Amino acid sequence: DEQSDHLGVFCDIESQMVLKESVDVILQGGGGHAKVVIDALMRSGCRVLGIFDPRFISGELMGIPFKGTYDASLFANAKCILAIGNNEQRRSAVVH
Repeated sequence: DEQSDHLGVFCDIESQMVLKESVDVILQGGGGHAKVVIDALMRSGCRVLGIFDPRFISGELMGIPFKGTYDASLFANAKCILAIGNNEQRRSAVVH
């Protein structure tokens, strides 16, 4: 289910961090909730490589570049975290 999928990503990130491995992460969603997620990830030692949000095709948030619409070929080995605060929009992103 959706919740266990997200939990699996966080558990995987946590296990790599315990081993002192750096974790590459991308975000989907570039609004206010993304700021909180970026802050937590960066404080945890993760490298946030990019933010996918179709509303933003250029620029950056907290030093992280916007990449526009999600493209699976970019950062193919990075973990992906949904940083969308709105429940309906988050559900829609997971379904698609």
